[in-house]
Amino acid sequence: MSGRIARLPSPPTPASAPSFEVRTVRHGPADTEVEVWQLPSPASPQLTAPVLLASLRGRNLGLVEHRVLKLLAAAGLKFSPRAGRKEALILPEDQALRLGLLFRALAPMRSRDNIRAVAEGIEAMLATGVSGATNDAIAVAQPTARPPLPHSALQPAAGFVG
Repeated sequence: MSGRIARLPSPPTPASAPSFEVRTVRHGPADTEVEVWQLPSPASPQLTAPVLLASLRGRNLGLVEHRVLKLLAAAGLKFSPRAGRKEALILPEDQALRLGLLFRALAPMRSRDNIRAVAEGIEAMLATGVSGATNDAIAVAQPTARPPLPHSALQPAAGFVG
């Protein structure tokens, strides 16, 4: 296995945006690891070296691998299935955050049913988008209309000096 990471061409990102990378390592025929890294960029001057945000491997990745591959394909990214090869692609910020959230939530889990439920919940949450979630939250948070106060309630209390 080579220690070098094959960097594949990817779409350009603006210099003012944070830079993220998704890396895959195939350790064997059914043993893949996917990692999300944040790279140093002008948008994140505090970083001097790449920082691992999240990773997933083994059984937990196997249960949601089709979701991860669909998410990567939607971003226009495809990995080759060669064993023992490391690959890295630049990932758009929204996709990196989605993968990071998914990996961080699923990594410590053991129950298959819970893994599936959490993955579906995250996918549904992100599919609605921020504007859809915000509008729903606003609709729920708005108070219901109250009937007008009676005229007697508008009078100052007895003994009030103001």
